Amino acid sequence: MTAHAPTSLPGRVVDRENQGWFTTADAGGNTVYSSRWGSPTCDYETLLATRGPLRPVLPAISDDVERITELLAASGRRAITTLAAALDVVHHRAREHGWLDPSVESVDYGAATMTAGRSGSWESAVLLDVIYFGNGLNLTTAAPDSEEHRAAGPNRRVSAPHRDQLAEIFQRWVSDPRRYTEVAETLAAIVSDFCDTRHGADGWPAIADQWLQPTSLDRDGYATTYRLFYSRSQFYNDPEL
Repeated sequence: MTAHAPTSLPGRVVDRENQGWFTTADAGGNTVYSSRWGSPTCDYETLLATRGPLRPVLPAISDDVERITELLAASGRRAITTLAAALDVVHHRAREHGWLDPSVESVDYGAATMTAGRSGSWESAVLLDVIYFGNGLNLTTAAPDSEEHRAAGPNRRVSAPHRDQLAEIFQRWVSDPRRYTEVAETLAAIVSDFCDTRHGADGWPAIADQWLQPTSLDRDGYATTYRLFYSRSQFYNDPEL
């Protein structure tokens, strides 16, 4: 059976290699898809035939938003570090192709998996920096090899039970065969709204520990996490990156 384009084309899709594609118009005004600005384009049916199956990029479901909000509240000042650690867990699994067959380790695949919903955006770029920060939280220096290194974590700055619950949500966002939920901007909106609604101008101090404050010595960790997770807050103050 030949697959055809849906009646209403999704604005963004993710292909079988977790490459993101977005709609644009060709010289004739027809709707086509491109993986980045200035790259070759193709229509939906060609993309489906050559890169399918395709998953539409869709907003987070309300149940996930509610659950993430609950976990943020339960994590208190460990919320930001726990979020970063959870994102690293999913990135690590993607690198190992933990939910796919065949199993292939790939740094590029891991990055693509986490950013396919809006690859090329500044939020997606910062997300990868947040994941790197989370990686440091998930590993401990006492373990002798990489797997034991990871298994011995996370750092006590992270709530391990909440990290694991968040990771399950984020993994479903990027691996669900029927849809893909964009990660970076979605989390920025959820976290910022949580901060503003629950804590007002004191939002960031309420969810970030003492090492992630404006006057802390960890300038990179603070600037990276603040720039992404707090970017939609009405109280956001650019940390002069």
